[in-house]
Amino acid sequence: MISIQSLNKDFGAFRALSDINARVEKGEVVVLCGPSGSGKSTLLRTLNRLEPITTGRIEIAGVDVNSRGVDINKLRQKIGFVFQQYNLFPHLTALDNIVIGLTKILKMPRDEATKRAMALLERVNLTRRASNYPAQLSGGEQQRVAIVRSLAFQPEIMLFDEPTSALDAEMIGEVLALMRELAATGMTMMCVTHEMRFAREAADRVWLMEKGKIIVDTDKAAFFNSHPNERVQRFLSSIN
Repeated sequence: MISIQSLNKDFGAFRALSDINARVEKGEVVVLCGPSGSGKSTLLRTLNRLEPITTGRIEIAGVDVNSRGVDINKLRQKIGFVFQQYNLFPHLTALDNIVIGLTKILKMPRDEATKRAMALLERVNLTRRASNYPAQLSGGEQQRVAIVRSLAFQPEIMLFDEPTSALDAEMIGEVLALMRELAATGMTMMCVTHEMRFAREAADRVWLMEKGKIIVDTDKAAFFNSHPNERVQRFLSSIN
């Protein structure tokens, strides 16, 4: 589903990503972890060209993301992206935050878009909050709206960039439960997170990043059960 080949990303003289080669198969859940500044979020943002790359190649379902001829807006409809800070439109209700993309981008009739949006809000137990504005929602509720807003486009891939880092403990549980449910449906997912309980429960593989490189790419059992790499042991010790 995702192929990354010899990827480099520079910000001026600083190399944020260095010679990354990796694959994500259809239906896999991959968790990206590592210290702050290791390149996790930058890597995620290159996958739908929110960040242009310097050299290398990224393919999504066989499509070269950085090809001149690619319709990036059409490609992005296949790639749901959930941000740390929700990014909801503050002047729109929870319902309209979902409907607007369906009507403006997919050109879906309003009644059809509303029906799809309400079904998604019901899925995350937020139908009673459909007419509320983001400022009237808790952080966990806002993030759940942001997730189903992406799901409304019926994407093939979901990317999560530290989706729980701005939430308190109770709200984190709400969002992780939804993410676990998505993982169980066979959705291809990549998630930057420090929530190792999600990695333990839902991930297929874990990538440990450091200084712009993937230094460990392994299945979750090997990662959490006495992995021989000293850097993995130090990382797990620090978060525990």
